[in-house]
Amino acid sequence: MCPSIFFSYFHDGLKTIELFGDYVANLSAKLQQVRQKQDEERRKLNELRQLLRSAPGLEKESSSSQYDLEDIAICSKKMCICK
Repeated sequence: MCPSIFFSYFHDGLKTIELFGDYVANLSAKLQQVRQKQDEERRKLNELRQLLRSAPGLEKESSSSQYDLEDIAICSKKMCICK
């Protein structure tokens, strides 16, 4: 076999690897942005949960009260997304 065929084969492979490297770097940057957004949303939801827990007039029920507050926080988040 001709050496130029091997060169072409490995050269094409190297180009493909470089393209995947760029693709992975781009995905990594996007993933970092998603994580930052999720961390911010989590922080806001925790603040809302603390605010709701400390709100006067909010009766504490049995174990279901925690789930009620989480449901309220999730609904609040969904309303913010829909706006």
